[in-house]
Amino acid sequence: MQSDVQCFVERFTVICNKSLSHVQLACCSSHCAVPWLDKNVRVYTTNNLKHPLELTGHYGEVSAMVFGTMKDRLILCSASEDYVILWDLDQCYRQVREGAIASGRVVGTLLGRVGHLSLCPQTTKIAACSGSKVFVLNVEREEVLAVLKAHLGPVTASEFCPWDLNLLISVSKDRTFKVWDVMKSEMLFQSAVLSASPLLSLFFMEQNRQLIAGSGDGQLWCYTLPVDHKCRLATKLDLQKLEQKHQKNLRNINAVPNGTYGITQNDVRGTVETVKPVLRIWAQRPMCGHASIQQRGSYVWIGSSDGLYMLDLDTSELLITLPFKGDLSISMAGSWAISHGHGDNMFCMVTSLFEPSVVLLEVNSAGLDELCFSLVEEQLSVVPSSPLMPASPLNAEQTKQGPKPQGKTGVSCQKNVKDQALVFHTQVKSSGYSTAPHRTMFKPQTNVKKKSNTSTKTKTKKKSLLSEYPSQSLAPSICTTHLAVSTTPTTVNSLQYSGDGKQILCGLGDSSVLLYESSLTKDPAVYTGHSKSVNCVSWSHSKQWFLSSSEDTALCIWTESVAEPVLTMGCDQFAKSIRSAQFYYLDKFLLLASGSNILLYLYHLDTTRDDIKRGPCSVHRPQNHTIFS
Repeated sequence: MQSDVQCFVERFTVICNKSLSHVQLACCSSHCAVPWLDKNVRVYTTNNLKHPLELTGHYGEVSAMVFGTMKDRLILCSASEDYVILWDLDQCYRQVREGAIASGRVVGTLLGRVGHLSLCPQTTKIAACSGSKVFVLNVEREEVLAVLKAHLGPVTASEFCPWDLNLLISVSKDRTFKVWDVMKSEMLFQSAVLSASPLLSLFFMEQNRQLIAGSGDGQLWCYTLPVDHKCRLATKLDLQKLEQKHQKNLRNINAVPNGTYGITQNDVRGTVETVKPVLRIWAQRPMCGHASIQQRGSYVWIGSSDGLYMLDLDTSELLITLPFKGDLSISMAGSWAISHGHGDNMFCMVTSLFEPSVVLLEVNSAGLDELCFSLVEEQLSVVPSSPLMPASPLNAEQTKQGPKPQGKTGVSCQKNVKDQALVFHTQVKSSGYSTAPHRTMFKPQTNVKKKSNTSTKTKTKKKSLLSEYPSQSLAPSICTTHLAVSTTPTTVNSLQYSGDGKQILCGLGDSSVLLYESSLTKDPAVYTGHSKSVNCVSWSHSKQWFLSSSEDTALCIWTESVAEPVLTMGCDQFAKSIRSAQFYYLDKFLLLASGSNILLYLYHLDTTRDDIKRGPCSVHRPQNHTIFS
């Protein structure tokens, strides 16, 4: 991570006449709404502060707002103790241009102080949380469709289920959540008391049909929502502990210099330890923009009092911390409203906890990519489903000390030079180079990629090549690129994308291996080490190595920057050609298929020794293998 990475960009700040720390604000990709002078609402475009649209109609203090779309028109729903009003913004703008006063439609009257509003996905119903009740309102006319009451404390949030519009979930200060049948006005499920603090936020993960609830003390519960409505706990997380673990990992890899976004709470506030209430839970929708770190359906954003956090629910890891710092005019948040921004960016409407101000922040996706690049490369998170059997060959470990392998039977070690003392002097040649093979020293390495000072920009540019294919579109049927891999007719025997989708390995019948960028706009890197047709190519899980197997009964392991294989399992070791090969069990083993045998090899590539002394890579002979016939 670099200290100059800027992820938060402050678009503008609105100073109000009083604190709005616990008021539900509204934000979408084009507009944001703020209570103004208690009873009015000001709607701003996300580009600037000029000429806001002012909506008047409430007689009490506006306490909750939410944006939605109805018949492809942007609407705003606002609530106070007297009215719940639905505003058609296109109509309001037109009325103001014609010199009239913008007007809305009343859909609810005298419901009490509404603390939270939500719209169903089809924008036919509104859920208004007032006290310990949830009022379900009709969008088309002033009508109460249902009154849901079973909570013992004030309801803090409610949301309609996106895949079953008849279901509604509510969370409350009584520390429980409830599942409701809206049509029958009855409760289908009630959770136990989850926490010592009230539940404040709720979100649905539509991809895996789960719901997430967050509490005032930083706890998150992820529940499945099956057809029988009997919710089952899938994951429980503690935001405070996740951040402590995250900071410890960063310190261990020396990835957090002073002044970066990875600071801890103690760095900011001395020795005072603060809680991290889960004020808002939000996830980037799959159809938004090009693929990036938000592409997976398990990533969620958590808006807390001291900043923004990204979690991976599948691995229970904290990936990003974006605390309020630097030149931002806000230090502690009271409430959040998060929405899509321009491209892959996000907009965050944040109220100050102690001051009467509201800030619109834009989260820069390019800054996030740069911030996370080093972290994503270092992380490896795989949760086993069960422990290994005691007799499993996967329990094998590489011997740390022992006799050096004699000869090169079955394995060839490139640049195996004996370590010798080096003398760095302008008139004395290094003795360590005298025994190096002439062929290896002066062989041109035509496929070595040139290093660039703009490596960070290149990495960011590569990410833009990835894009999420629209789920509602038909399968691809039109060829957009036709590429000849060779000037002479040859077969393509194997293809494999790298895990991040940025590169493509290609094994050819002319015994060569090609490495393309996924854009297919540049010449490939060519790797030649086989004497016959290449049967299989495969990436390692870490993307640091790739292997190839051939009809010449040899297997080679390569790295991108070296023209020769760093490990070769020799031709005399296998009776028949290797038809299939791959890295196995977190890159700890090599799994091969040769003839009627399946072979499992434990191997080690030594990357810790001095580059000057060892050449491209020192390797050790695989110590043992298991054969399944």
